[in-house]
Amino acid sequence: MGNDLLAETVELVKRHGIKKISGHVMIGLPFENTGLFLDTVRLFRRLKISPIKFIYSPLPGTSLGTICREKGWLSQEAYYCDRIQAVIDYPTFSADEIQLCFDVFSILLRFPFLPLKLPGIPTNYLFRLYKFIFSFALFVEHRFFAADGPNHAAKAYLRAKPA
Repeated sequence: MGNDLLAETVELVKRHGIKKISGHVMIGLPFENTGLFLDTVRLFRRLKISPIKFIYSPLPGTSLGTICREKGWLSQEAYYCDRIQAVIDYPTFSADEIQLCFDVFSILLRFPFLPLKLPGIPTNYLFRLYKFIFSFALFVEHRFFAADGPNHAAKAYLRAKPA
């Protein structure tokens, strides 16, 4: 399905009252690169589609699995977490880049104001920065603001204490 047909389908579905639309995205397909990944992010942002994301895992005996094996793109790891851990290392899209794109995909959609590129900054550095910032924000939120966090009793005491 091409992007134009996908956009038409999403519009048709929205016109008929379905507001929440999800789309499956497989990151790290053979011959993908960072540019194609960024195109996918732009498309999901434009259409306001919620992602259901996976990392491509080649299956033995399939044509794509055979291509990956013959080209030497497969990791030598005996065990890995299927669909959430990158195990393919392409010449133009490394396993680390695939993993990073998977890790930041939801962040890039949830916060569409985040730039996908900045002059002079490699995309992988920018994505690592986003991943760090949001990991730190989640840590702070859990550590200091979650109801069951370690400082909950102290915060409850401070809220109840008369000024």
